Amino acid sequence: MAERGAETRGGAGVVAHVTTGLTPRAGGPYVSVAGLVTALARDGRWMPVVAAPVAMQADAVDRDHWANVPLFTLPPASDGFRSRSSRGRERLVQRVLQTGASVVHLHGLWDAGTFTAAELVRRRSLGFVVSPRGMLESWALHHKWLKKKVFLVGYLNGLLTAADLLHATSESEADSLRALGFRQPIAVVPNGIDCTPALPRPDARAAGPRRLLYLGRLHEKKGLENLLRAWALVRPANWCLSIAGIDEDGYAARLRTLAAALDLEPSVEFPGPKLGAEKWRYLASGMAFVHPSFSENFGIVVAEAMAAGLPVIATVGTPWQMLPVERCGWWVHPTPEALAGAIRELTAADAPTLWTMGTRARAFASVAFDWKTIGREMADCYEWLSGLHAAPRCIRFT
Repeated sequence: MAERGAETRGGAGVVAHVTTGLTPRAGGPYVSVAGLVTALARDGRWMPVVAAPVAMQADAVDRDHWANVPLFTLPPASDGFRSRSSRGRERLVQRVLQTGASVVHLHGLWDAGTFTAAELVRRRSLGFVVSPRGMLESWALHHKWLKKKVFLVGYLNGLLTAADLLHATSESEADSLRALGFRQPIAVVPNGIDCTPALPRPDARAAGPRRLLYLGRLHEKKGLENLLRAWALVRPANWCLSIAGIDEDGYAARLRTLAAALDLEPSVEFPGPKLGAEKWRYLASGMAFVHPSFSENFGIVVAEAMAAGLPVIATVGTPWQMLPVERCGWWVHPTPEALAGAIRELTAADAPTLWTMGTRARAFASVAFDWKTIGREMADCYEWLSGLHAAPRCIRFT
């Protein structure tokens, strides 16, 4: 890789992370991008700054979540259009360039962050890394496909081709990028998690139903209607299906209507969002976890559920084929019938069997998704882009 003149602050290179995922409503990037930023800050070789082309009051951002790194947003304005004006974005770009950043890392594609990253790279010869964050997976491309095709062909394809390095969070996402024709190096680095202390498991002798949990966005991509239909096929005795998460575009009402039509009350509940410490308490309340999504580049909540000691049902279309291999879950097609088969097996198992599976899940997650290791690998990638490091093993050239 050609050497780039990396400017530094306090002996560390500066990398600008461009994302609009500042709040929990962004889903996975709110966790994964902030986790990477925090891991890089701890590694110490690259000082991260975050550029978010959204209008937001400074005190509205949970700065602890972003490790108190420099955070640049558009100036707030009463007029949303004015907040996104060229003047506001120009100011944002200038503030990032003044940090001396030598690498720009774009997270996500279908938002204003794309244009901001492109402008940063255009202004200077900077290393350019792009993390599509699942937005080029087949399901994502076909959802609202006409608008995305126009944007992909007319603008985004050129930007992606100009990237020095693509970042995939799984081998399957790397394969998808190759299938789309991108030939530059790809770093395969998973998302990480902060493993909490071992959480107490529910007492199987306690009164009340055992709980199968879902946690994530309430969105049609997540396959939740198929999950409800699967639950209706099994109707396991003394079990409750809990579907928690942030509602998108009124989708929760659609799910409640379907649950009522399938006569699933009261064995299905919708407890709303679970964030921060409440998220871990929610995971501690379950006997198992289900993630029925049609498509994921990673699915960080699966890793979190594993870290919480839960066996997991995940679906083909998500990169969790290791679950049956590691004997800690199921990996099935995202159809009602296939999900029902896994649910039937799970709910027929006794508590010690599920606890043993959960123990295996936690042991695997604590090693595979350790942020310290992931931060080190990504820092190695930035150093390789800057001509300071040999190509790390996580980079695929073919």
